[in-house]
Parts: sequence; C-alpha cells; structure tokens
Amino acid sequence: MVARALPDVWERASPAQTLTARLAGATGALARLTDGIPTSAVGAAADLLTEAVSRLDLAGRPLGAANAALPVPRDPLARLWQAATTLREHRGDGHVGALVAAGLSGCEPLVWRAARDLGREVLQPNRGWTDEEWNAATGRLVERGWLDGHHTPTATGVAAYERIEDVTDNAAATAWTGVDPERASALLAPIAHACRAALPLANPIGLPAHGSDSTAARPDPGGTTRVTASARAESRAIGGSGDLTPLPPSLSRCSQSCSPRFPQAETSSPVCGWWTTRR
Repeated sequence: MVARALPDVWERASPAQTLTARLAGATGALARLTDGIPTSAVGAAADLLTEAVSRLDLAGRPLGAANAALPVPRDPLARLWQAATTLREHRGDGHVGALVAAGLSGCEPLVWRAARDLGREVLQPNRGWTDEEWNAATGRLVERGWLDGHHTPTATGVAAYERIEDVTDNAAATAWTGVDPERASALLAPIAHACRAALPLANPIGLPAHGSDSTAARPDPGGTTRVTASARAESRAIGGSGDLTPLPPSLSRCSQSCSPRFPQAETSSPVCGWWTTRR
C-alpha cells in the first residue's frame, strides 16, 4: 500500500498540506460525532490523552514518535484527535514489533483475524494483499498449527496469539500510569460510544461493536467465548468486580485494543484513544 503511493503522492500534495487536511478532516468528523457532548468534557478528555502522550517511551516507535513530534493543537477536538492518534500509533508500533518477534509476516495476522471473526472479504481488499499472497500466508499458518485444514483457528494458534496481544498491551501500558480509571472512563466512554456508533460492524480496522468489552472475552476455536483470568484480575486491580460477561464470537477482542481496560459499572471497557477516534 505504501509502495504504490510513494513517492507519487508528494506530487499531489506536500507533507504539510497532507497533515493540515488530515487534522481538518478528523476535527470536522469529530465535531459532528460529538455534537451532544459538552465542549468542556471534550477539552478535559483531550487534556487527559495529551498527558498520557507525555509519558510515552518513543524508542523504536517510528509512527508514534512522528505523531508525537507534531505541534499540539489548541482546539480541543484537534488536540483530542492528535493525542489519540499518537497513542494509537505508539501501540501499533509495539504490536508490529511483537508480531515480528513471533515470526509473523505482514499478511499472516490479517489472515488470522479473518479466520477468527472479520472475514477475508473485509480485510484483504482494504489492506491491498493479492490472492496469491493471502493464500500463501494461510498455508504458512496451517504449517505452524495455528489453523486447521479447514482454516479454522486451533487452540495452539489462539494461545500463541494471546501471548502476542499480552506483549503488546504491556508495552503500551506506560502511558496510563497514574491515570484515574473512573475519571478516564467518565471522560472517554461517551466520546468512544459516539464515534463507534457511526462505523459499520464489519470494518477493516477491527473495532469491536458499540458497547462491547472486546478485551475481556475472547473466542475459543470452537466458536465459544471465554473470559480470561488476566482480564478478571485486571478488572479487580483497577476497581472492578472481576465479574466480566462473556461476549458472542462476533464481538471478540479488537485486533488493536489498547491497555488499560478501565472499569465501567461491573465490566471493564476499552476507552483508549485509538478506539475513541480511529476512523
């Protein structure tokens, strides 16, 4: 996707023009989506995420570092989006590192996600992989024992990918040190819900359904869900009851769900910047 766009794209718009258009488009979309949320609440949420960005370790995080280096906007919505984008890309950099360390290629995680819940027809065209590349990646996952002969996830694959997600979560957790969970949930959940409601259930970025806790319940190969012990423990550690309700397989863990999971009522709710404003 990058190779086919560069360097031709710079003949159409400069980097500065592209950044300006990106921020204007994101801010305009957020203005419509958060129309019913008080400006003061949006500003407080932006301040919270901007503070979280200030705690990031950007070593080895090229996309996170690039976004963190941009000027902090004064407009609350623009500041909210910029901070959320930096947190999202910081976590994404860590996720790529965890995938590479596990010996996965760029296409294999998408094949894995398609086998679990999203579907090839959603992910493959949006990510630009050819049929030959997709089929080859599927074959490699079968050889690894992650998929069976019917291209269904195996218990071995589920366990291996959970370890990758745990590594990613731990690497992204520094930003949330010292953040009050109840305040974060109160500020970010309304914005997250407003944004998520505008997006289709099946989407190429793996967002969970509106109102779901994508991190607490994860699908087993047979199509059932399980609430992980780590999710229960985390819920208790940050003030929840630990009594997390399992979800149907279609509402499984988001491919880029962030840490931490803040408690809301008696469940934990992902209210990170990526889930809040990713479009």
